[in-house]
Amino acid sequence: FLGSLGAVKEGLTLTKADTAVFVEIEWVPSVLDQAEKRIHRISQERLCRAFYLVAPNSLDEAVSRSLLRKRQDIARVME
Repeated sequence: FLGSLGAVKEGLTLTKADTAVFVEIEWVPSVLDQAEKRIHRISQERLCRAFYLVAPNSLDEAVSRSLLRKRQDIARVME
């Protein structure tokens, strides 16, 4: 699957796909998690992968770094 987060975060289920390539990024980690989970469902038996296309020196790169920090903070709180 190649598409936008807006398409998959609203209920699209991709049980036949095992790889997703997203062409945009969101500020909220849970939005990314939900989009990634669309290809990993109970009936999915293959390894699932999600990739994000991020251009160097772009706003998406800055958002990506921010998301990494947010995910680390969330992991520490959940411990």
